[in-house]
Amino acid sequence: MQVGDVPHLDAFDDMARLLDGRNVQTVLDIGGCFGELALRFNGMFPEARVYTFEPSPKTWPLLLENISGHERIVPVNKGCFSESSKATLHINQWPGATSLLERPQSDLPYHNPVAVHVDSTEIELVALVG
Repeated sequence: MQVGDVPHLDAFDDMARLLDGRNVQTVLDIGGCFGELALRFNGMFPEARVYTFEPSPKTWPLLLENISGHERIVPVNKGCFSESSKATLHINQWPGATSLLERPQSDLPYHNPVAVHVDSTEIELVALVG
């Protein structure tokens, strides 16, 4: 199979197609960062309330600024996990690298983006069940 054989390569297009005709009422955006996906979900699902969760104090003010005026987007300044707990959030220069995982000691710059593909089926289950 080649890339041209795959009918859809945009997850948002696929989501819109799969949910077409359904009255989506709630969207959970876990890891809201700057609010860009919350805004996209807000446009995709005009009847839904979008809850965007973001624990980082570095990105939280920008998320609030970006979603300002969008009444159906509900910001939540907390993270999501399978149990109620407190944890250390390791803030990074590049917001996409902020994590509960401690940064490995290295001389390599950590703020540069790295492309990673994760089949997140298992983690989605943890997030939904938790």
